[in-house]
Amino acid sequence: MNIELYNDNFEVLHKKFYPKWIYQVRSKLPSDYNISDNEIVSEITVRCLELAEKFKGGFFPSYCDLYVVCEVVKRLYKEYKKLDHSLIADAYREFEEGEDYVQHHQYIEYVDT
Repeated sequence: MNIELYNDNFEVLHKKFYPKWIYQVRSKLPSDYNISDNEIVSEITVRCLELAEKFKGGFFPSYCDLYVVCEVVKRLYKEYKKLDHSLIADAYREFEEGEDYVQHHQYIEYVDT
């Protein structure tokens, strides 16, 4: 990956563009998608590094500004579709009833002998 291009523009990207992109991404995601700003920043960074590989010239932050929000939202929606939304609904109901919610994953099928 073209990390040098990203590193050269790091300060401009993080001070001027990242806050705007985080807001834009969050506004395009469903309200029940619980994702932190750090996760969004991570996804933005990965997409910027991918865009750096395709960059042909000009002002790199503006180039990223054209594509990064769309790419990040597209990737996050793929993950959103994989979520079990019934668990989320159960969690909201249990939380409203005063119970703590913990998601459990069963990785191995247990057989009673």
